[in-house]
Amino acid sequence: MRQYLNALTAVFYPNVCVHCKQNNVVHAFLPLCFACASQIRNYNNTETEFKVPQTLTAVSVSVNSFCALWYFEKTKPVQSIIEHIKYGHNPQLAKQIGTLLWQHFEAHLRMLHIDAILPMPISSLRKRQRGYNQAELLGKTISKQLGIPLLNASIIRKPQQSQTRLGRSHRFYNTEGAFCVKTTAPLASKNILILDDVCTTGATLEALINTWEKNICKTIHVLVLAYTPLQ
Repeated sequence: MRQYLNALTAVFYPNVCVHCKQNNVVHAFLPLCFACASQIRNYNNTETEFKVPQTLTAVSVSVNSFCALWYFEKTKPVQSIIEHIKYGHNPQLAKQIGTLLWQHFEAHLRMLHIDAILPMPISSLRKRQRGYNQAELLGKTISKQLGIPLLNASIIRKPQQSQTRLGRSHRFYNTEGAFCVKTTAPLASKNILILDDVCTTGATLEALINTWEKNICKTIHVLVLAYTPLQ
């Protein structure tokens, strides 16, 4: 129900903050009022030195670097933004935030010499429902600026239960065997950037990486819009 209300709000009140739904939007890239935008907690990539968080031990061996723009917190503005991207039928917002990601991480991404971007795949059912894969849209600006391809057809995601309401332990069971590789040729000996909206346990990320053969990529780097800290 909340997803439909968010979509209706976007249609009838396009300039109203997507979180509080009371004040007018003031941010250049985000559909938030000043009060809600000030609640966002930025992820401290400098302090972590782009290392994989300790809570993501399942993927720490495979991933060479990890960076996030924000912390994800339940009932907070970042959750509202991500829900608006996924369910608000607003592909333009995803592209705008993709530009924000590029502006924030340009220096880091250029240093990594990325060869291709792998947006986190979603199932064909989810794509029909939403009209797009939000991770693909987030990656469009980065792909264009670096002059590298988006690998949006190399791996297929099978239909599965939504991860949103699952606990940490159940997420790993839910994502087992979730992906099917069409071809690994674009990954071979390449520096790959995996791009997603939210990373919580790393279960989906682990399932994706385990889909292809070990050491097929030269390096694997992860960029997410938001990371969920362990409570």
